[in-house]
Formats: sequence, C-alpha cells, structure tokens
Amino acid sequence: MLTDPAINDLLKNLAKLYVQRLPSEADQLDALVKSLPDAEVSLDWLEKLHHQLHGIVGSAGTFGFHELTDSARSVETHVKELMSIAPCTPASVESLLQQLQQLSQQLREIVYIDSTPAPTLIDPPKYYPKQTQLWLVEDDPLQAAEILRVLDQFNYVVRWFESFSEAENAALEERPDGLIMDVIFNREQINATDRLTRDSPLIRLGVPIIFISAADSFNARLKAVRMGALGYMLKPLDYPRLIDRLEVVLEQERQVAYRVLIVEDDELQAQHYEAILTAAGMVVQTLANPFDIMDKLSDFRPELVLMDIHMPGCSGAELAGMIRTYEEWISLPVIYLSAETDLDQQLMAMGRGGDDFITKTITDSRLVASVRVRAARFRKLDSLMSRDGLTGLLKHSRIKEALEVEVARSERNSLPLSVVMLDLDHLKISMTPMVTPLETKSFERSPTC
Repeated sequence: MLTDPAINDLLKNLAKLYVQRLPSEADQLDALVKSLPDAEVSLDWLEKLHHQLHGIVGSAGTFGFHELTDSARSVETHVKELMSIAPCTPASVESLLQQLQQLSQQLREIVYIDSTPAPTLIDPPKYYPKQTQLWLVEDDPLQAAEILRVLDQFNYVVRWFESFSEAENAALEERPDGLIMDVIFNREQINATDRLTRDSPLIRLGVPIIFISAADSFNARLKAVRMGALGYMLKPLDYPRLIDRLEVVLEQERQVAYRVLIVEDDELQAQHYEAILTAAGMVVQTLANPFDIMDKLSDFRPELVLMDIHMPGCSGAELAGMIRTYEEWISLPVIYLSAETDLDQQLMAMGRGGDDFITKTITDSRLVASVRVRAARFRKLDSLMSRDGLTGLLKHSRIKEALEVEVARSERNSLPLSVVMLDLDHLKISMTPMVTPLETKSFERSPTC
C-alpha cells in the first residue's frame, strides 16, 4: 500500500527503535516480579502488570512481532483470570511467575534483522494538498489557447499537448488529476475513442476524462463512455458548462484531506499510525496526554478520533464519554484501536461514547479503509447540518461558531486574524434555475441575502 520511500524508511526506523526499547520492557517486568513480597499477589499489583502486558500485546503486533504478541496475550489472559478470583492459589502464582520469566527472556532475545542503527525519533512527513493539474490534449492551437485562457482564470494548472502521441508518452512517466481531450486529431489522423484501449497509457492513468468534439452521435458518446469519459462537450465550447463539469468530476480527486486525531500514549505506535494515515493522504495529529484533549479538539477540529482504551490516568472509554458531554462534539466519530479482546470490555467502551472498536493488530490497508469510511460519513452529515442547501454556505449559527473558533486559535497562537463580510444582493435569485419569460410574471423575488 505504501509507495512513499520516506514513509517506508520511517516505518522501518520505528520498528528498529521499538526493538531497542524491548530490554527496558523486560527490566520493568523483572522489577514488578521483584516487587512482589513473598508471592503475595494483590489486585493493585495485578492491575499494574496487566497494563504493561496490554501495552506489549498492542505494540508488538504493530511492528510485526506477532509471536511476541501471542506470548504476551497468553500471560495477559492468565492475569485477567487471577484478577477475577481471590485469593490466588500458590500454584497459579508460581505458573504466572514462570510465564513472566519466559516472556522477559523473549523480549531480550528479539533482534531486528537490519543491523544498521536507527536514527533518533523524527516526525512523519506531513500532508500538503497539491494544486489541481490538468492535461489538455488538443491539436488546434487556437482552440487550445482559448481553453487555456479560460482555465487560467479559474486557477487551474494546465499542461497542453499538441499531439495525441505526445500525451501518451508523457503518461508513462507522469500523472495529472484530469484530462480534457479532443476526439479527432487531424494531423495524426487519429480518432481518440478508437485509439484508446484499456492498455493505453492515458487510460491506465485512471483519472477523469472529458472529451471535446465537433461531432455528436450515440456511437461517439458510447465509445467515450466505454473509455471512462465523465463528460462529452460539443464545439463551440460552452465554457461555463465546461467549468461546471470540471468541478463535478474533479471533486473526488482534490477532496480536502480528512483530519484525524490519534490519542495514544505509546509514542512509537502513535507515529506508526500517523505515518500510515499520512501516506493515505490524511492530515494527522497525535496526542499523548488525554487531559489535553479538549484544547486539541478546539485547535485541530478533527473529523475522527482514534484512541486506545488503556491509557494512564484516564481510560479511552472515560475520555470518549467526556467528549460527548460537549454539544459541539456529540457526533464526532470516536474509534477505539486497542489490543483489548474481552467482548464485555469492548461493549462497555462502546456504550460510553465510542462508534467502533478495532482490535490490534490491524493491517495498514484496513486501518486506512476504516478511518476513511467513517470520516467521510461524518463530513457528509456535518455538511448537511451546517450548510445551506442552495448556496453551500455556512448557516448563521455555524458562522458564529466558526468565528469563535478562529478567534480563539488566533489568540492562542498570537497570529493576526482577518474577517471579511460581503453582502451579495439577490444571491439566491441568481442561483435559481432559469425560467421562461412567461413564468417570470408570477415569479416572487426572494429576500435579499
């Protein structure tokens, strides 16, 4: 799934850093065992042990050490059984101590195959949205110049190819966000809809295509559709319609990245998940201290929160419940990402404000798919609730809310803030579908915006 060399290198280095810390994990287990006086097992001691084992279970699989995950989970299950009975029998305590000794030894024996030293912990590459780039494939210089002039007015970056063959060669090395292509290339005697096949470099780009042509027929349009066309515009071009069509077909390609907040006290795991989601085109921030959650929500405005259940000082279920006490965050998706496999614990956490539960270890592709689906659903519902159906602008109450958020952000970061309010007369009338002169007689004007 990952093709960015920087992301791949980061994930490898995180795994190296994880292996380097395993001896300290073993030391902590040994210290816990030594702190047990005369094999007298208390509930407090078992809870501390369970928390450490739970961390090993979740992190080991994340970095590919699945045998370690199985071993730690086996010991964790034994600890849960001891926590449910009182008092513990000497035989059960002895069995637990033997398991802990074996696990400690396993932790010390793990060696990463790549022996090159890992660098210090670095931040994952951040997502930066790129400007939409189009390719225009048109052999008529005058027609191309006019299209380029219009598209430039709408801030599109356009590269012009004067021949079909030139565009095909470029498609072997580069990829635009969309194609605008003539059907007939007179100088090359090429009909694009005949020449294009599923193996053509231009089709294999997998980007939206809008064909332009002086001829219109059922067969011509059918051929264009079979090649994946999402538009078929007739010459002379109606440029407003061309721009409208571009806006529709490119909407998915240039969709604003989803914002995801990861609440995870294990820094290496948090960076791993951040790298995976960043590689998938999302804007990600991490939070190690759950007590800072409300400031982070106000500043970052995430569309989804991904959090562990077991964290020091505050459980994920408690944190989700607290988030739900704020009216503005009552519909924010909260997904638990935890090594917890106990169904009762999962249901309890879901009942406290969670929307879904993902059990570690999870594949990178499933993590991306789970986050993307739920973030998209939240964005759609939020848009329906907060924006006017006709204009797409924020409703009155949300405008004030957005302004308060930006003012608070400006004050926290000591940055200037500018607000512009425009009064557009007859906006809704201008956006209403065209009517005939006869219909105009009975048309009632909408109130001025």
